[in-house]
Amino acid sequence: MNDTNENQKLIETLHIALQLEKEGKALFLQAASETKSNLAKQTFEFWQKKKISILKISNFSMTL
Repeated sequence: MNDTNENQKLIETLHIALQLEKEGKALFLQAASETKSNLAKQTFEFWQKKKISILKISNFSMTL
C-alpha cells in the first residue's frame, strides 16, 4: 500500500475517532443535565471533562 492510501486511511480513522469523541461528550452532557442525582451529575460532568481527546485528535489531524 502506498503512502497516499495509508495517509487517507489514517485521516478516515481520525475522523471516525473525532466523531465518536464528540458523541461521547454530548452523551455525558445530556446525562448530566437529565439526572436528578447529584452524585450522578458530578460523575457525568467529570467524565465529560475527561473527553479532551477531541482537541488532541483535531490537532494531530492538522499535522497530516
